[in-house]
Amino acid sequence: MSESATGTQATSIKSVSAQALLATGVASWLTVAAVNFTGHFDLPYRSLAIIALTLTAGTHLSWWLSRPNHPFLGIGGRTIGLVVTGIAMVFAVKPTGLGPGTAVWLAITAGGLTVLIARILQSGGAAPASLACVLRVVLLGLATTVTYVPFYHAGTIGAGDAHWYRLMLADYITQLRAGVFPVWIGQSEYAFNGSTAPLRIAPLFQHEGGLLDLLTFRRLTATALCNLTLVVNTLALTYAIFICLRVMIPARPWLRTVLTLFAILSPALLAPIYSGDQYMTFVALPWLPLVLLGIWRLGVETGRRGTIEIALGLGMMWWGHAPMAMWATVASAAAWIWHRGLHIHKIDTWRGVLLGAAVFLSIGAYPFLSATSLDNVLNAAPQPIEVKQAVELAFPGNFLPVGYKERGLSRYQPGYALLAFGLLGAVAILLRNRGRPTALVLTWLALPCLMLPVPLITDGFWQHVPTVVIRVNNAWPMQRLMPFWALVMTFLCAAAFRPNESLKTSVGNFRGPGLAAAGVLVLLAFTWSVREMWKFPTAATGTRTESGGDVQSMLPQNIILTRYSYTAFSRFPYTYTHGFMDPLLEQRLLSPDESEILLDNSRAVVALPASQQGVLTAVNDNNSTFYLTRPRFRLRPNQRYALVLDWLVPPEFGYLQLIGDRVFREYQLPSSGIYNIYESRAFGNGPVAGKTVSLWTDAREDTEVYGIYIAPDRPKIPEFPLARFSLHEFSSDRLPIRVTKLIPYEAEVFVPEAAWLETAKVWTGGYRAIVNGLPAEVARSAQDLVKVKLSPGSNTVQLTYEPPKVVFIAYVIALFSIFGWFAWALNCLMARKPTDLPAAAEQA
Repeated sequence: MSESATGTQATSIKSVSAQALLATGVASWLTVAAVNFTGHFDLPYRSLAIIALTLTAGTHLSWWLSRPNHPFLGIGGRTIGLVVTGIAMVFAVKPTGLGPGTAVWLAITAGGLTVLIARILQSGGAAPASLACVLRVVLLGLATTVTYVPFYHAGTIGAGDAHWYRLMLADYITQLRAGVFPVWIGQSEYAFNGSTAPLRIAPLFQHEGGLLDLLTFRRLTATALCNLTLVVNTLALTYAIFICLRVMIPARPWLRTVLTLFAILSPALLAPIYSGDQYMTFVALPWLPLVLLGIWRLGVETGRRGTIEIALGLGMMWWGHAPMAMWATVASAAAWIWHRGLHIHKIDTWRGVLLGAAVFLSIGAYPFLSATSLDNVLNAAPQPIEVKQAVELAFPGNFLPVGYKERGLSRYQPGYALLAFGLLGAVAILLRNRGRPTALVLTWLALPCLMLPVPLITDGFWQHVPTVVIRVNNAWPMQRLMPFWALVMTFLCAAAFRPNESLKTSVGNFRGPGLAAAGVLVLLAFTWSVREMWKFPTAATGTRTESGGDVQSMLPQNIILTRYSYTAFSRFPYTYTHGFMDPLLEQRLLSPDESEILLDNSRAVVALPASQQGVLTAVNDNNSTFYLTRPRFRLRPNQRYALVLDWLVPPEFGYLQLIGDRVFREYQLPSSGIYNIYESRAFGNGPVAGKTVSLWTDAREDTEVYGIYIAPDRPKIPEFPLARFSLHEFSSDRLPIRVTKLIPYEAEVFVPEAAWLETAKVWTGGYRAIVNGLPAEVARSAQDLVKVKLSPGSNTVQLTYEPPKVVFIAYVIALFSIFGWFAWALNCLMARKPTDLPAAAEQA
């Protein structure tokens, strides 16, 4: 056999091996994701292996049939392989309960992803990716999956902020599934108060979730979809770092792999999602590497590519999270002035400015216009002293090893390994690199001054910075800036090792024992980083609940809107409660001057016949502060009940829990609201508190609900009468104000004289009402709620929201721009000819 033939055969074997490895990686990840996000996590490993192997073999078969030297060419061979894979997958998943639809989806998705990734990984020509290239990509994917494995979960994970994000995503996809698009404001039972955050100020998270909902054919629950959105962003962050680094150091693939690994293992990038439930921050992070790549280009290249990359990255970051985007914008502006300020008199410089502004505004104008068009927004800002206290609280803990039980601000830290890399990169740039990317060095030096107690600098900065900066950033600078600092360190190190003559000479002399010592140090640093990283998933397992079946906290009968659904507004309505709020009961009629409540659904239910009534007795048989209540309340499936309590105890601190099959309530006493007991109309036993609790369940059979009264300040006694109670069956059509739809809001009510209908929606401006087919007056009530003017007689009300036209236009332009730039970048990535575009750098 000739040497040429031998080389060709070896190349063919490597190509087949690379494709097999890629198919295995994609199939394995999809299997794990499909099983966990559909709630089938308890499948035996044998079943998982069969599914993964079948998917791998089918994907590899599709590739083999579509090779140019095979009789089945192109799309025809791939289609045959896809059909065969789909049939095989149907039989493979049949014993598992995943369903044939999931099997076909897996076959199509595996084939499509494998082809897409293979095309992206091709070198400048049509040559397939090398085995080493695929190995690096699979290795990074595996490392990312292991790092964020707790989020491969169909149930809940995280605390209050995480629950709020799940609610907001659930509302968004509920409206999408009802045919509403664009979604401008909360409408469903998950956000019936008309919540605007984060939808109108940081819309990327919900839009990504909505897109994934379409791609998964609306088969996932809102909770699983929330976790999937985060998981996709973990992979996007990893590969965004890797792709941007390959533009900077194309000749050192394993170095950029190592730098990417250390970046994703840094506590600075783990803490936002694990410790802070900062989902908006996390979905903005994958776009920060593009901004940093642009900042680096400003210092080492001429032309407009750096400006365009910065504009694209910043536009998407403003969609993701305003605080992260604000600091990235400041850093980018400073870098541009530093590197291009001397050339401001040149016409070509202004052309670059105008091009970058156009690119940025095409995407980033919408979040600004959307946020500023909202009426009734929170304008309060933390005081500088609060920022100072947060900085002092985190330091020096954010430079100490991560504590397993400590979960405060000190978890936001770069990690020793990345800190060393950053320091090494800065020193190397300052000492060796001519044509320095000094903006990166200055950013690396400036960021600690904003989040660490640097004498005379940190406190002075926060004392004199404009209030709007503190309002956007909030009181915890390390939550926004530490991930930024960690990525700057990564790019700084890459910039330091970019080949040049002085560095080549230095590296050329660095061999033998020195190189071995460096390898040992890197291995030790990696081991330490993995050890520190693993503390985050370990701690997160304690917040994971309800891994199978329906998530109890996300059932419509258990939804707690939380204070986060109201904190974007200037105030809370007096009826707000930390517990369950039934939208059917949150409707009132007001007199024309609002001096009197003419009718209140939560009070009107008392007039309905009682299915059960008596005295609720608290019984303690274990000498504790926990009292069981009797009798129990019997609920029929899907029938709403109003439990009305006339308290026999004075207002006292405690809790009331009501628990049954698929129903749970908890209210703090004497008031479950945000105001004091003399102002709050939320449920409680205060002097003006509400007395009604809505109960219902979607259980298949009748359910008994029992109560637990927790009274830590009450002297322990065996039992005492707690309240007189009555249980009333009700439905929308039995209430005086009949809410017939939530999407959009529709209600029917009869009024003997002119009145205002006060809804549960918080005023934001932009609401339009149609009453009996005619436009009606909409106004802001004294409680900052939306009220509609009614005429005497029967009234059929429809309430909708319309943003200003400029917001709608900006939204449409942004969507087209995002998809346009994405298609352009994808085309560049898959181009079969050498290209100098940033996303299509040299062979990975």
